[in-house]
Amino acid sequence: MADTSELSILIDISQVDLDLEPEELEALTSSLKDEISEIVEDAELVRESEIPEGGKPALAGFVLGFLKAIVNVKNIQALMGVLQERFSGKPIELTVEKNGSKYSLKVGRPEDLDKTIAAIQKLAEIE
Repeated sequence: MADTSELSILIDISQVDLDLEPEELEALTSSLKDEISEIVEDAELVRESEIPEGGKPALAGFVLGFLKAIVNVKNIQALMGVLQERFSGKPIELTVEKNGSKYSLKVGRPEDLDKTIAAIQKLAEIE
């Protein structure tokens, strides 16, 4: 990442509804990618080789329920707002990467939204 105000965020929505069929989870992930595309610098489906341990099986080389985004810090609040609106009260895991270090955050309860936004913004300040 050239700009220090940008973060790489891995968004895991694989646990938001355990009853989803693989095709439904794939559609949900793709839909979320389209929805956040105007907020983030870049968003893409995650390939098998990029996924942490425990990810759901992949279709066509992509891991279901995982999305990788490059986000400018000024857009973190908007991104989190979309995630909260879309998946309020459901478990979402974020892995934020900055300078080669990874930080995991869990989002779900609406009351944790401000804490999560503050934590991500603080991570962005790390040199």
